[in-house]
Amino acid sequence: MAEQRQLDPPATGPSRVSSMSIATLGAAKVALGVGCIVAPQLTGRIFLMEIATESVLMARLFGSSCAALGAATWNMNKQVGRMNVGKENLKTLVMFNITADIVDVLSCTAGYVSGTYGLPAFAMLGGGCLILAVLGIVGHQGI
Repeated sequence: MAEQRQLDPPATGPSRVSSMSIATLGAAKVALGVGCIVAPQLTGRIFLMEIATESVLMARLFGSSCAALGAATWNMNKQVGRMNVGKENLKTLVMFNITADIVDVLSCTAGYVSGTYGLPAFAMLGGGCLILAVLGIVGHQGI
């Protein structure tokens, strides 16, 4: 008697919306990170903050971490789209992004409440982090 084999359904990548959200998330983090590394004071001014000379190193350290996480996210999304890497790896990486962005929103809120910066800077910083978190959540849903 011939053995019947049950075939697994073909593997699929993330949905188009998910893939675009994750790609945008990765690209935005790379851009922000590179900006903080190359021109930390200018990047600070874009977000309505003055980066003191003594704080430039901290901005660059933040930038290198942000750029690395963004590049890893971008690359993993591309690899999953090509079916070179499992979707679970991308899900985990996107969850790291979401967690970091939510903690960033909370940190921005603490800075605003403590009077470190005003409402316009809080809106730029906290709003930017919130947008990144939403991109991550949208991306995670379609993986």
